Amino acid sequence: MKVQRVRPPNTEQIRWIVLDDEFVPIQPICSYLTFLDDLDRSPNTIRSTAHHLKLFWEYLRDEHLCWTEMNVARLAAFITWLRRSEPEVISIESKPAKRTNATIDQILGAVHSFYQFHMRLGTVAELPLYQLSMPNRRQYKPFLHGMVKAKPEQRRVVSAKRERRLPKTLTSEQVETLIDACTHVRDRFLLTLLFQSGMRIGQVLGLKHADLSIEDGSLQIVPRSDNPNGARAKTRNPYVIPVLPEVMRLYTDYLIEDLGALEVDSLPDFVFVNLWEGRHWASHDLRVGHVPCEATLHSDGDQLHAPYASPYESHSLDSRQADVVRRSLSAARTRQRTDHQ
Repeated sequence: MKVQRVRPPNTEQIRWIVLDDEFVPIQPICSYLTFLDDLDRSPNTIRSTAHHLKLFWEYLRDEHLCWTEMNVARLAAFITWLRRSEPEVISIESKPAKRTNATIDQILGAVHSFYQFHMRLGTVAELPLYQLSMPNRRQYKPFLHGMVKAKPEQRRVVSAKRERRLPKTLTSEQVETLIDACTHVRDRFLLTLLFQSGMRIGQVLGLKHADLSIEDGSLQIVPRSDNPNGARAKTRNPYVIPVLPEVMRLYTDYLIEDLGALEVDSLPDFVFVNLWEGRHWASHDLRVGHVPCEATLHSDGDQLHAPYASPYESHSLDSRQADVVRRSLSAARTRQRTDHQ
């Protein structure tokens, strides 16, 4: 079985389907993925759901089960199947689990949502996948505790208890080491922006020059679902965040040193573009009127690799973009005069 990325004709939108062993689309899964796409779910969410349901279909194949004849006992057996290092082999020796409980529970969540969708369509019979229970009594009591009657919560019957793990973080010294190792201003600007602002990588990759305000020392995060590089802001409403002067100085240096803003009449729409490797943008192409090449952005789940390699369209500077560049260059000249004094 395989998760296949497809691009419908006359569109730039990427979709995902799941193929069986005969390379035929699995219709129950494809209809659910189309449903998620119609709800404007994140492409990464749809992709991970496709991989989770592919695993479930492999379990059904190995156990010779029909997807319409599911029950809680078979779902529980699916947990054991996910833990085996070789699902098709039952080992008599104790071996470490192939997946963590957190991963298994995430896969089960996708399977439950899949069945909920088909139960509402009437494709499968009602399954007792959820139960109502009162919330656990905790030592902490909210301010209005006892004033409002507690409501029962809906919980999955089959679930895996997730491990509690602290998120992995970098120390300030490790971040400084990474920034010092950068050989290009663009890369220093990218890492500094991520560290100082706390932005997601998708939010950074979706930045356009018009989103930055030099005078206010801020930038605007704008959700765009049609970014050609696939970057998503993971928010429905735009909002503004402040950034330190150090970040804006690096942005100015990036405009001058890497993008050559003093020598060209056009800039790419996106702030971060590929400049040195593969198919890339070069300032001299714009001076001779060539169409800049398209770069690529590779994604792996929620992790985006080569974040500076963003495709874009090149345009003459509009009034707002020209203002951004003008203020940046003016700030750079002022800083240079101050340093000389």
